[in-house]
Amino acid sequence: MARSRRQRASEQAVEVYNSKRWEDLSRDVRRANPFCEVCVQRWQHAKRNGDSLPAVRIATSVHHKKKIRLSSQEDWYDRNNLIAVCDVHHKELDRL
Repeated sequence: MARSRRQRASEQAVEVYNSKRWEDLSRDVRRANPFCEVCVQRWQHAKRNGDSLPAVRIATSVHHKKKIRLSSQEDWYDRNNLIAVCDVHHKELDRL
């Protein structure tokens, strides 16, 4: 039976996330940005506006700005397509 586009994309994602290349890149991105980039942006915005400052969490994962299923293979490992995020914001971004 032919695989659907969604199944192929899911298989590609599994390949990426299980690769040594991704493991190394993900670690490097989190080392370069140890705090969640979304938390930091929200903190900076609140500080500029005199609002109460939200918590800034440790980055525990790396998020693709362009989802794997919607991007080319070059984007999968492109640092410009990646941001270090906490679990809370990773779940939030995945819903978008």
